[in-house]
Amino acid sequence: MLQEMLTNAMRHGSRDTPIAVGLRWADELRIETVNTITGENDTETRHGGHGLAGMRRRLESVGGRLDIRRQIPENVHDAVPAATFTATAWVPVRTLSP
Repeated sequence: MLQEMLTNAMRHGSRDTPIAVGLRWADELRIETVNTITGENDTETRHGGHGLAGMRRRLESVGGRLDIRRQIPENVHDAVPAATFTATAWVPVRTLSP
């Protein structure tokens, strides 16, 4: 999942800003990528979001979930404003019995 999230961020994100990655392991594994996108690189306009839908289906098939957030800063008047794109995946963790 992380590999696909990073590939998506690299394909659609700004080349000028790094991709932030967060991992948290507790009752479930939480994977988060945060990057900057512009209108030219917007995932919805370039590829119709099929990759995100596929990730969501795969996660849901194992009891997980995917949250996608796109936030454009307020008071930005650029013709093509940059936005922060955050993808968060929750993957259930199973405990194996001895």
